[in-house]
Amino acid sequence: MPYLRPQWSLTTLLICGIYYNVLSSSAAGAAQSPDFCIQADQTLSKGQYSQAIKEYSLCLKGSPDDDTARFNRAAAYVHLKKYKEALSDYTDFLKRQPTDAEAYLNRAMVYQVLKQTDKALEDSRLAVALSPDQSDLRIYRSQLLSSVKKYTEALSDLEAGIKRAPQQVDLWLERGKVYQLAGDYAKAQADLTQAINLDQKNSDTWFQRGLCYYKQKEYYKAIYDFTQVKKLKPGTAGALYNRGLAYSMLNKCAEARQDFAAACRLGDKQACSAKCQ
Repeated sequence: MPYLRPQWSLTTLLICGIYYNVLSSSAAGAAQSPDFCIQADQTLSKGQYSQAIKEYSLCLKGSPDDDTARFNRAAAYVHLKKYKEALSDYTDFLKRQPTDAEAYLNRAMVYQVLKQTDKALEDSRLAVALSPDQSDLRIYRSQLLSSVKKYTEALSDLEAGIKRAPQQVDLWLERGKVYQLAGDYAKAQADLTQAINLDQKNSDTWFQRGLCYYKQKEYYKAIYDFTQVKKLKPGTAGALYNRGLAYSMLNKCAEARQDFAAACRLGDKQACSAKCQ
């Protein structure tokens, strides 16, 4: 069977989702924070991470109990890939604020980069326990568990999330992805269909169900789903490439070549060499 191109990596590190508290620090702490603490927040919000670290360090010299400054400095370290320094700041922060779910999530992501998976899993567990209604925490933990093939635990965690928030599309989508990884395509298809029923404009759910149909050799259904992705996001190379694969399996080579060519123009290098024989 030809190689299916996922639209994204399931275990992509969510560095872009690192939390920091710029607004809360500037607004709530303005009355008591020194000027350089406020300046550091503004510098961080502009993406000037090296300068922000210098300013937060000055802030902490004058205000060593400023937990927000330490939290935000850790985020700046992450953006500069200075993970050991970030880890130190998050650990110091959590000693003082042991019930902060976002700090546990951030530290889990740092542990993941450092390939300390067991510690990342423990921090992600604590984050979910502290904030069970926050779906992005569960999704991150699910991705982390799936990366080490702990599918049963990931499914159990997502099941608990769905019970708490049955209208949350992302949870159904994530569980459908995990079922696919575990090879249970019937359950994956059911979850992805439920996600589509909840939000028919979510291209990710159509894409994942298309992959699921393809793996079950239901090529016409896969083509339909990839076509929905194309309608919702015309520039999605992965949908065109995978639809081309489905056409190829049906010996519809004219359509397959057209999709491969379109995906190639959009930058999909593998599509450039794909053939229908």
